[in-house]
Amino acid sequence: MVYLVVLSIIGYATLLMAWNIYTSAEAPLTSCAVMIALLYLSSLLGMLLPMAYILWFGGYVALILAVVIARKRLGELARQMLQPGFVFFVLAALVLYPLCRPVVMTSWDEFSHWGLITKYLLQTNHLPIADCAVKFIHYPPGTALFQYFIARFAGGTEGLVYYGHLLLLAAC
Repeated sequence: MVYLVVLSIIGYATLLMAWNIYTSAEAPLTSCAVMIALLYLSSLLGMLLPMAYILWFGGYVALILAVVIARKRLGELARQMLQPGFVFFVLAALVLYPLCRPVVMTSWDEFSHWGLITKYLLQTNHLPIADCAVKFIHYPPGTALFQYFIARFAGGTEGLVYYGHLLLLAAC
């Protein structure tokens, strides 16, 4: 299931490459950044879970649209997808999941904020409020929202939270 979530991100990145807006090295990070921004805006409107679903399925639509847009130059799009930056992102997505799957949170930092906020998001589908377990509610929630997106559809385990974080780093 986790690879289906990653395929959605790849769909957005492929669409950006098909439109010739971003290079293959830039497209994964740009896709992740736009997804984080949309998740943040939707969370402010109380629509985090619906936006997560829209982004998940929208990635598949983006992948199909990318193929349609680049149908006369699929070879060029394939060459872009074989560039080192994009290949690194895809390989990292494939290799990191089995490594992260058994991981559990153990350090104080994970329990004081970044693990806690993602768990809160997964349980409530909204940003932390003043009287909740998350004490640092004014920290930027970008990475937590991305981790939420990955973990929401793939099982919500602690290993998936790590995977989401490492996947975002791989996009950089």
